[in-house]
Amino acid sequence: MPLHLAAAGVLLAVLVRPVYDADMFWQLRTGDIVLESGALPEREPFLADRGDEPFSPVAWAGQTVYALLRRVGGWPLLHVADGLLWVGGFAFAAMLGRRLGASPWAAGIALALGGYSAFSSVSTRPQTLGLASFGLLIWLVGEGRPSWRTCLSAFALLVVWQNLHPSAAVGVFWLGALTVVANHRRLRRTGPTPWALALLTLASPWSLIATPAGFDIMQISSANADISLWLEINEWLPLWKLEVRGDHRTEACIGLSLFATVLIWRRRRLSAEQVLPALVIAAMALASYRFVLFWAAAAVPVFAIGFTRISSSTIRHRPFDWPTRFALIVAWVLPLFVSTVLNPSHLADYVPHRAVRELKEEVPTGTIYCDIVWAGVLVDEGSHEWRVSHDGRYYLRTKAEWLEYYAVARGETSIADLDRRWHPVAFVLRTGFEDGIIALLRRDRGWRELNGERDCVVFVRATSR
Repeated sequence: MPLHLAAAGVLLAVLVRPVYDADMFWQLRTGDIVLESGALPEREPFLADRGDEPFSPVAWAGQTVYALLRRVGGWPLLHVADGLLWVGGFAFAAMLGRRLGASPWAAGIALALGGYSAFSSVSTRPQTLGLASFGLLIWLVGEGRPSWRTCLSAFALLVVWQNLHPSAAVGVFWLGALTVVANHRRLRRTGPTPWALALLTLASPWSLIATPAGFDIMQISSANADISLWLEINEWLPLWKLEVRGDHRTEACIGLSLFATVLIWRRRRLSAEQVLPALVIAAMALASYRFVLFWAAAAVPVFAIGFTRISSSTIRHRPFDWPTRFALIVAWVLPLFVSTVLNPSHLADYVPHRAVRELKEEVPTGTIYCDIVWAGVLVDEGSHEWRVSHDGRYYLRTKAEWLEYYAVARGETSIADLDRRWHPVAFVLRTGFEDGIIALLRRDRGWRELNGERDCVVFVRATSR
């Protein structure tokens, strides 16, 4: 029961946080294209100046799954399913802790602490599928002595994971650390030869290219990391650098501090099979914040065993009686009810739905010069005949192109130059970032401003209907 209560509590915390990731919209539109055509797009479907280039399939399976969920039950179902997947990643890791002898309350506390440590990363997006896959991998092979059949299932899981979200490299590194421990035990003659685990680890890198992109996925991932770091996108920066900049990730810092405390406090009780892999992912999290959610899952078995005060031989599994079952049903239903009452749409209120609808009536086709934040909602809820200038796929543009994008935002490029470059039918811009170009457009008689929405400012040609 403690494990269920902790999982339901984490689910409540996740679901009361609305869908706010703007990139989710273009990802869902990509999934819709796959569902409608039954195949991946052959050419780039969104960017106005990339229409002749091949489509880069990144997270295509996750995008398709999420698009299908939205078709079936709208944003509420998608948000709830994403929340359950998020909790599932930590629940699988906590279940390994229970299998290794952790008490029910310790496992529940560990699950809650894992969810808390990664809470700043909560967002409805395919990355959640990566977290759930990682939790399942931990549960499958985390003891360090998997069978051949289990290792075959784990390799299949890595392939599915990489297609759902291209973060399966985390699992590869985690497996490598686990195999190091198993081989060390074998060399010291304190454990069997880990043939199955060793073969799984050697084969695991091949799962990374088992996607429609093939070897190109490595180049795409490398380019994305390079551009994201160069642009100083928050989730790609080291945790210490975020703290220096004042972008405090308190939950992660507290979780990592408690992790270090448990390692010192319970070092005689913890096994290397749980500690070393979790340390490897912790190092990745310190180097780049985007890995914090994976570290939080890897740390759950460590927390569970470290917080357990009794030996596994005294732990008893008792069946639930009917009052307990009823309490559990209430605990699991409550997050769904509360989150829907607080926000029936489950969407953040900053998204300019009305402004996009009005723009669609004004200009149903053409190129939209836009801020990357608004690109997703434009291609998803706007006209499917629109093409946008920029979106959240940083890897599709060079550093020179991003410098140009920032120069435009500051108003250092004339409207005439932008017209020659893009031939836009509209501008959809964001206050606070593109104030320079907004000021130029407001002084230009060739453009008129429509009714915007909060931080979204929209301009169309003065001659448009």
